[in-house]
Amino acid sequence: MEEEKYYLEIKNVIENYEVNNRIRTLQDNSEKLKTNWQIGKLLVEVQGRIKTPKYGDNLIKKWSVKLTELYGKNYSIRNLFNMRKVYQLFPKVQTLSALCVPCMAYN
Repeated sequence: MEEEKYYLEIKNVIENYEVNNRIRTLQDNSEKLKTNWQIGKLLVEVQGRIKTPKYGDNLIKKWSVKLTELYGKNYSIRNLFNMRKVYQLFPKVQTLSALCVPCMAYN
């Protein structure tokens, strides 16, 4: 009986860790999505002020090189275009919680 008590205690410690770990993952995903949406918004805004669309794409490529050097591959050309696309698909999101529902599906 004593053995079972210790097993249940260990199981409880592990379950608490797993729950807290999932909560942290959801918070990280939510923050990442919010950041990407904001970057996409800024990209759309700056490209809207540029007269030639081709130059706007070149601007993303140029910034991607700089951002990738500073912060790593998360800011590749493709990722910046995807961030812009997320904002274009959801430009009027009042809160990003609506977008974070898919984040939960991955956890």
